[in-house]
Amino acid sequence: MTYYVGADRTANPLRARNADREHLDLQTKANRRPECTARTAPLSTLVSAIFSFITSNHIADRRTVQSIDFRKLLALRRSHPEFSAGLPVRRHMAAHSGVSFPRRRPHDGVRDPERAVSGTVPDPMAGGGLPLRVPLADGRNALIESVHAVVAALDGLDEWDLFTASRCHGWSRLDVGTHLLAGWQEMLAGMACPVDAEPTVDAASFWTAFAADNAGQDRVAVLLAQRRRSDAHTRPDAMRAQLRDVAAAVVYGAEAMSDRPVHWAGQVFAPGDFLTTWAVEDVVHQLDLDLGDDLPAGALALARRTVESLAGPLPAAWPDAHAVLVGTGRLPAPADAGPAGERLPALG
Repeated sequence: MTYYVGADRTANPLRARNADREHLDLQTKANRRPECTARTAPLSTLVSAIFSFITSNHIADRRTVQSIDFRKLLALRRSHPEFSAGLPVRRHMAAHSGVSFPRRRPHDGVRDPERAVSGTVPDPMAGGGLPLRVPLADGRNALIESVHAVVAALDGLDEWDLFTASRCHGWSRLDVGTHLLAGWQEMLAGMACPVDAEPTVDAASFWTAFAADNAGQDRVAVLLAQRRRSDAHTRPDAMRAQLRDVAAAVVYGAEAMSDRPVHWAGQVFAPGDFLTTWAVEDVVHQLDLDLGDDLPAGALALARRTVESLAGPLPAAWPDAHAVLVGTGRLPAPADAGPAGERLPALG
């Protein structure tokens, strides 16, 4: 390869630029993370994807987007190959671009403080928590069932009704749908990153690790960030159209998943546990839509198992939907919750 320096760069600016680009592409290939099989994208595609990602799903504040120096992002690619491995990029961008990127959390709707019971999510590996490991087939069925149920629930509302309140304090039903859309897009990144490593969490202990990782977040800032993401859509039907497209990709990805562990959000999951985590996410937010009892039974049962793995057994007389609403802090723990009541909400 020819390098152009000094006077040669001035005399041959186009060739110098092309040589630099070729050199960066070679570095991109050399810097691939060996433990992830996700294919490295060309540099130009990478930056375009990052820009689309943050504008459509995470920032929606054009002034913030315009303040990002994308030349720095290009330079970051040399030292941060994680960009090409399907891993979260916002922490790297925040560290090097001077822009604050609030971390997205699956249940970052703020629970109604009058209904929720304050508490600390227990460690499932200490003090009574039990591991929850779900076979791939069960996790796959629950996830696919939950995706179809969410899409059907949101499609059953007219656009105006999407602006009505959900169970999440400060969130409309449109906010819930937009949040799920962003979550499914992140889920696709995990599906594309199988690894040869032992799982670091299971379907229950992930929520404990997640709570610890997101402790101390400013709930008001999180709520306003969600509203900006929702406002980025031209109208609610635009969100639903995109949701249906991404839902089809998620179902296809779930059907195609192998039995290899996957890497997502800094953790390694067995595939059944990974899909279960998202099935629980989906059904909890379908409960947030507060549209009745037409809920996916498999995902709802796994959500209850997740709560009980973290907090302990709940009264058998409680329907699964009620157990999950209490277990996630959507409803306060009643007096008949038993010993588990002290450990609720188990996840938020």
